[in-house]
Amino acid sequence: MKPGDLYIQHPSIIFEVLADLTALDNKEVRLKYCKKIESLQYYVLVSQKEIMVEVYNRIYNTQIWKYQPFEIIVFDKFSFTLPIITMYDTVSFEVV
Repeated sequence: MKPGDLYIQHPSIIFEVLADLTALDNKEVRLKYCKKIESLQYYVLVSQKEIMVEVYNRIYNTQIWKYQPFEIIVFDKFSFTLPIITMYDTVSFEVV
């Protein structure tokens, strides 16, 4: 870490935007690491190439995690919902 860097010691939720070079790393290595963070309840992966969000949700403060892709993410532990489309509201994708 550099001086002035900001970090959270006990996160409840982590959002990561997937880049081409880190997508596989995030899904395999970082997910394993994040699951070990006791305070973490949600790990959210956001694609930058297409409208796609993956949510990993800790089940009842255990080491069991549920994976689901969503159109509307329900963060029930925070009483909050987030439509995926709002995350991409100002994003333009290249036509291939």
